[in-house]
Amino acid sequence: MVMLQYFPVETVVGSHLQAAVTMKALNGASFSRCDAFNSLIKWKTGSDSFVIVNATAEMMMLEELRSTESSPPCSRAYIYTSYPGRTVLQATLAKEFHYFDKSLSESIDLKATLSIGAYLPLTIRQDSDGNHHGGYWFDKTQEETDIGVSNLYLVPGTYVDVMLLGGPERWDDNVEFTETVTKVNEDEEDLTNGDNIHHNFDHHANMFRVSCQTLGSYKLVFQRGNLVGVDHPLPAVAEAFLSVQCSLPSSVVLIVDEPVNKLSVIRAASQAERAPGRLRLTPVTVANGQIIRVAAVGISDSGEAFSNSSTLSLRWELSSCDNLASWDDDYNSKMTKTSWERFLALRNESGLVPAAAAASTFCVNSSSAAASAAASAAASAAASAAASASAKRITTVFIDAAAAADADAETCGNA
Repeated sequence: MVMLQYFPVETVVGSHLQAAVTMKALNGASFSRCDAFNSLIKWKTGSDSFVIVNATAEMMMLEELRSTESSPPCSRAYIYTSYPGRTVLQATLAKEFHYFDKSLSESIDLKATLSIGAYLPLTIRQDSDGNHHGGYWFDKTQEETDIGVSNLYLVPGTYVDVMLLGGPERWDDNVEFTETVTKVNEDEEDLTNGDNIHHNFDHHANMFRVSCQTLGSYKLVFQRGNLVGVDHPLPAVAEAFLSVQCSLPSSVVLIVDEPVNKLSVIRAASQAERAPGRLRLTPVTVANGQIIRVAAVGISDSGEAFSNSSTLSLRWELSSCDNLASWDDDYNSKMTKTSWERFLALRNESGLVPAAAAASTFCVNSSSAAASAAASAAASAAASAAASASAKRITTVFIDAAAAADADAETCGNA
């Protein structure tokens, strides 16, 4: 009795494997019909993670196999995979035959085995943090099953590290193992010469560095798996896709008094209702007499947060604050003047503190004078708007000097 080499021997967790056996004579000839033994053949696995299930309606019918293969099956099995790993699948035919003359009794004891396996879906995990670089914070302590990234937004000149998780493991030395990364351009123009979009991969222990050099977009196709080999009749190759957008933010939001740039906080800030000039209608209230963190995050035209915006220059300004607040030099000493994260020291008094930040890029022509003028004008306008709302609010305003119409403004208040 032998296993038929018709089916994959490994699959993704949560799906099913199929297996079938047939009979062969001593000379290797296949039986023309052996399904009469179907009820006598018992199937089992060596692991509780691989369960033989009764799913006749879902299995390929014996007649279908007979019509397409030279060796018809005697019995077949359907195996549910619930956990990654490998085990041995065994089919056993044990039968004792009795004749009228009991001295002529004989028994049949046939076995066939097959190594089978299951693997987790191939996923892409972000492994670098944009929290201090105009991007979102990534929690590396999350369970691996709860994370995964399929889209990245990067400003040209920045990068993100990603890691591959899951997918098939190397089967054995007799089966070729493949790991590939393919770039597929998403732009309409022909970018095959690589002049418009560049991407770099530093491959070490399933780690990849994905970078953007110029504007454009592309998709990465990651593949990992085992090809055809001995006792591995069909390839098992998993795929994962990563879309990379190399672009500039269409707007910027401010994160006020938060330790990190969580995606949920960024989305809330991005979707907040705003008055003309992008001043937030609902203020963020904070207590005075403390140091608060103020961070900026780039937002795409589709509303998604950038992973890294650090190559854009950012200028922060305070104006008309009556000495109620100032940038804390101790906290900011380790950061450059274009940092996307600043710390604001609030005096133990209530009042309005308009703050402005102006962004400029390496590829947009805008003078520093124009940026400063736009930031100061917006700060004054926001201060006037906030003054009528409350005498105990601190107003923080963000202006993108390269696109002042898309400026972001935030308000926060003293308790």
